[in-house]
Amino acid sequence: MTGIIVAGSAVLFASSSFGAMTPEEVIDNMERTYEKRMKEIQDFTIVQENAGGMGAFAGETIIYQKRTEVGGKTIYKTRTETKMMGMSIVTIYDGEYNWSVDPVSGKAEKEETQRDPGQIWRNIDSSQTHYLGEEEIEGKKTHVLKIDDPFKVLGRPQAPRPGRQPGHQQTPPAEERLGRPQAPRPGMQPDHQQTPPAEEHLGRPQALSPREREDVGEVEAEGQLWISDKTWMPVRTLITTRSKSVEEGKETITIWKMTTDYRDYRRLGLLLTPVRIVVNITVDVPSLGEEERRQTGMMRQFMGGMGSFELEVTEVKVNTGLSDDLFDPTKL
Repeated sequence: MTGIIVAGSAVLFASSSFGAMTPEEVIDNMERTYEKRMKEIQDFTIVQENAGGMGAFAGETIIYQKRTEVGGKTIYKTRTETKMMGMSIVTIYDGEYNWSVDPVSGKAEKEETQRDPGQIWRNIDSSQTHYLGEEEIEGKKTHVLKIDDPFKVLGRPQAPRPGRQPGHQQTPPAEERLGRPQAPRPGMQPDHQQTPPAEEHLGRPQALSPREREDVGEVEAEGQLWISDKTWMPVRTLITTRSKSVEEGKETITIWKMTTDYRDYRRLGLLLTPVRIVVNITVDVPSLGEEERRQTGMMRQFMGGMGSFELEVTEVKVNTGLSDDLFDPTKL
């Protein structure tokens, strides 16, 4: 069975110990320290380079963010520019919608969102969050939260494929489940930048045939967040999905795990940001028989080499007076 590749040691302390925190206390600390840390930052620009694994498909990524008021809330409008396999991909978050350009029609498209990609604490619903306890990662204390709906907090998949049941996510076709990852658009960092949406790591949905639509099943997902006890910023995130499907009368269970580590936090100018983001993806199909495992061995080896990538910050600029035109979706 394929495991998660995790750097550093980890020691878990039971959440039942005296003085354990609540999800509300963790969220409050995240909000308070965020507002204090960002109060003098009007705008900033971060340049990232991609290296290794799936990151080899992508070139430089530039993220622009600018403070504004939307619906009575302070948010940071976001523009992300990524070069990938000779193409330029641009997305905009304006506080209400995520905007992108359809690669076929060339027209700008919008998707309404209630998720703030920059202020992760706003996305956490305390009623769907559980405090698991304290854990040391590389010698530093963190608070561990279990998230019932990780896509709401860390990024929701795109529009469903045909035949999807309301309220459920569908299992990808067999070849996708067994490890046919697509190059991700590099994501953004916690607090000031968004964590890459899950579907960008696990592969984008493809159209299903009528027969496939009958065979796909539901996907169960859960997530975990490790929040620093010192900075109250994310140190690690984990999304686990378990899917069940039926192919030729046989049930197949697939388990995806995606771990993102935010490493080497530094204060660059006024901005505190992780200089390195390391993403590892594993997939396991425990229901496969010996012969099926042998047949998929090469694919699993491929996943071992391509199921990870790293982002490194190479430049940060703060309060340069970014133009509003950068965040105007009509100019995409």
